[in-house]
Amino acid sequence: MRRKTHQTARLTLRPLRRCDYSTWVKAYAGGLEQQNEWDQGPLKKNKCTLKVFTKFLLRHRRLAREDRCYIYGVFLKSTLVGMIDISVYERGSLQFANLGYRLFNRYWGQGLAREAVRAAITIGHRDLKLQRLEASIDLPNKRSIKLVKSLGLEREGIKRAYWFQNGGWDDQLIYVARKS
Repeated sequence: MRRKTHQTARLTLRPLRRCDYSTWVKAYAGGLEQQNEWDQGPLKKNKCTLKVFTKFLLRHRRLAREDRCYIYGVFLKSTLVGMIDISVYERGSLQFANLGYRLFNRYWGQGLAREAVRAAITIGHRDLKLQRLEASIDLPNKRSIKLVKSLGLEREGIKRAYWFQNGGWDDQLIYVARKS
């Protein structure tokens, strides 16, 4: 499926392009130091090479072509401020996916994540024809929980030992956006 460009009041969500390399480096290597345990903080400059970026782009295109994952850069004017991904778990009779989001820490507190996630839900339901989008959240991640609640996602429960991260299986709080 072709990934389209989507506009909100302040943001553009679209697949990254080769010409985005410099803004990608600024976003990934130019962030503030890690702010909390969910923030990845800045990458080292040697991890932000054109070769790495090209692999990043090719992977995004392949995943979309295979209908496995749709990844969008979140742009404020021409600046990359975050990333959205919609990972398709099941088509057929279920039509559901995981909704992931990241806003680079220097852009926190401006309502941009809320605007981007709202647009991602629209993309998932309208363009990708998904019935259900799940946001899997670490139980203590209060900011992410506040974000999905503000968008009207419904708390569905806790999936035990659901997500492998930091060397172990973590419980995840599941919030759901259903197509109405």
